[in-house]
Amino acid sequence: MNPLEIFAFGAIGFWLLLVIANIVILTCVEFDFPGWAFWTLVAFGFALPKSITLDIFHEILEKPYLVLVFFLGYLAAGTVWSIVKWWIFVRRQANKYRAAEREFKELNKLDQDKPIPQDIREKMKIPSNFRGNSHGLLQLSKRPRPNENKRKILTWMMYWPWSAIWTILDEPVKKAFKEIFNQIRGLYEKISSSAFKDIDVHSDDPEI
Repeated sequence: MNPLEIFAFGAIGFWLLLVIANIVILTCVEFDFPGWAFWTLVAFGFALPKSITLDIFHEILEKPYLVLVFFLGYLAAGTVWSIVKWWIFVRRQANKYRAAEREFKELNKLDQDKPIPQDIREKMKIPSNFRGNSHGLLQLSKRPRPNENKRKILTWMMYWPWSAIWTILDEPVKKAFKEIFNQIRGLYEKISSSAFKDIDVHSDDPEI
C-alpha cells in the first residue's frame, strides 16, 4: 500500500490534512503572519497526491476563462471583505480607547462626561504623573491609518475566506462571553469582597 493513499481525496487523511492546514492558516491570518499562511498553503499543495494536483492543472488548461472569472471574483470579494474588516477593526480600536479612557478618568478622578483637557494630555506623556497606563491611552488615541496597516489590509484581501470565517466565529463568541460577564459581574464582586472582608483595602481603590 502506498503511504500517500491515506491522503487521497475523500480519505480520512485528506480531510485531517485539510482541517489542520485551515486551522494553521486561520491562526496565521488573524495574528498577522501572512508569510506563514502562504507557506502552509504551499505545503498543503505538495502534500496532496499527484492525481489531485494533475486534475487541477488539467482543469486550468482546459478552462482558462473559468480561472480568470474565479480570479477576478476572488479579487473583488477580497476587496469588499477588507473594507468590512477595516470597519470592524477601527471600531474595535475606538472601543478599546473608550474603555481605557473611562478607566483612566476613574483612577485619576476626572470628569467622565468631559474630554481629557489638552494640558493633562501633555502631562500624560510622562507615565509617573498619573495612575494607570497613560502612555497606553495615548497610543490608543491615535487614529488607525490605512498606510500604517497596509500589511493587515493586504492579508485580509489575500486570505479573505479564512479571515471572514474567523471573524464570523470569533465576534459572536466574544459578545456572548462579554454579555455573560456583565450579567454576573456582581457575583464576582461578592466573591472578591468576601475574600477580602478582613483585610484593610486602600481607600483610593476605584471599586469602593
